[in-house]
Amino acid sequence: MTRKAISLILVMVAMIAIVSSETHSPRNDTDALQISDILGLQQALNVRPVMGTGFLIDATAVIDPTGAIDGAQGNATDCVLVNGTSFPCLPQSAVAFVDGEIPMGILNGMNASFTLANVPNPPSSLHLYLNGLRLTQAIDYAASGAVITFNGTDVPNAGDGISADYRY
Repeated sequence: MTRKAISLILVMVAMIAIVSSETHSPRNDTDALQISDILGLQQALNVRPVMGTGFLIDATAVIDPTGAIDGAQGNATDCVLVNGTSFPCLPQSAVAFVDGEIPMGILNGMNASFTLANVPNPPSSLHLYLNGLRLTQAIDYAASGAVITFNGTDVPNAGDGISADYRY
């Protein structure tokens, strides 16, 4: 919470306390309002976190061992652990999507083996189609790395269309 927000909350609490005159004696507009004039304010202030010596604006908040709010040290692109330490984030591996790839292999009704340009990762992301119909892995074909092997009667004939969608 910023200092400006805390100040605004204190002003609002003070205004509420002034309006509820049944617990306080009437005040002059020239009297300075004290924290003790507002019922329960000191107790509320005692339990709220305070800015620590390492407080930073525009930083990830970290609670120091005394309960004060500090800022995590590091660069804007760093990752912050739950203990408040920061380190350069590990690069995220990019995921690539392939849609409609035609596997390499001879369509002749006898060749059961075809090869993809990449190894699907995860392997379950592979969706294989024969003449527009989606095939079922382990029933219609087997996949090992980038190699697809058709089972039994599903071997593609000349003129058939094979396509694959997958991630890698």
